[in-house]
Amino acid sequence: GVGGTGVTTTASILAMAAHVDGRSASVVDMTGLAQKGGAVFSHVRIGETEETVIGGRVPGARAHVLIACDLLAAAGADALSLYAKDRTVA
Repeated sequence: GVGGTGVTTTASILAMAAHVDGRSASVVDMTGLAQKGGAVFSHVRIGETEETVIGGRVPGARAHVLIACDLLAAAGADALSLYAKDRTVA
């Protein structure tokens, strides 16, 4: 997710939904830049088991889904680096 206030809440809800569904999830919130007017990013990784959820941040060109709360942040360089033409749905 990319945006501001609701991004971390949305990420937490997605992770809890995965947990309720019997899956494993990892959330990494990147909120530091928000204090200076920057974007907030949350990287949510969901897998069948804890072994399939490796690492915190989504690697470049590996995002499956982008949930954007702010169009400018979603079109920025940090977000664009996560998109994969054959995989990412926004």
